Amino acid sequence: MTSRLSLLLMLFALIAIGTAFLVQADGELLGFAVVSEVPKDKARVSAKVSLNDAVSDMKLLASETILNNLIWKKLEICHAMKLEGFKVAEG
Repeated sequence: MTSRLSLLLMLFALIAIGTAFLVQADGELLGFAVVSEVPKDKARVSAKVSLNDAVSDMKLLASETILNNLIWKKLEICHAMKLEGFKVAEG
């Protein structure tokens, strides 16, 4: 019984790893951002963003849904966040 369970767990791990590689290959980006200036306009927030081991100054553009989020309304300098998204032709 335990060898069968071990085999199933290994199979699940291989499937999960394969899925992770496929997702990354399709242009999905994972980044981390830290608010770098006191936000005057919550719809456009200046941040230092780390993508693919490179740090850049960027503007985070918030949608209406994000603007209504209570945590986003209290956003301050030095707040950090994890970003997930896709690269598009417009940048």
